[in-house]
Amino acid sequence: MDKIKKITLIIFAILVSGATLEVPKKQTPLTEKNLAKILFDSHVKVLGKKPSAKRLAVAWSQVAIENGRGLLTYNYNLGNIGSKGIAPYYMVNGHKFLSLKDFNEGGQRYWKTIKNRCHSSLKIFDAGNPKAAARQLHRCKYFTADPIKYGQAMASLMRYYNKNIIETTK
Repeated sequence: MDKIKKITLIIFAILVSGATLEVPKKQTPLTEKNLAKILFDSHVKVLGKKPSAKRLAVAWSQVAIENGRGLLTYNYNLGNIGSKGIAPYYMVNGHKFLSLKDFNEGGQRYWKTIKNRCHSSLKIFDAGNPKAAARQLHRCKYFTADPIKYGQAMASLMRYYNKNIIETTK
């Protein structure tokens, strides 16, 4: 039986049984430097090459907003990626978020989400333009906050990253 059929049958069995895939919300913090390393390594794994310095800086700034610079990360979910409830998830204020097994999976899921849901933002990441990246991510419905304020916060965090993080991760 192929993988898609197996997954479909598992999902059907869960739905029919009334079981839930909800798991407890568990804080899984990481340091700012480890966040950069995980984003770097998972980019290589998902996209097959090292991220440019600008791409990594923009991605770090975006995830830093979503996860409080790594300190407010839950269930290894980098970027606060939502869930439709067909994979393990945790709840926050009535919203479902993916629950992942470790930071490697969290980083890979982040890059897969950007690649599949908002591929057009990657060129903007490469240009090192956090404000434009925020506008594009908003257009792709990655977040619902005010894109101007989000972009300003990303720009501020990117300056912090370039001054404090990048030198220590080389």
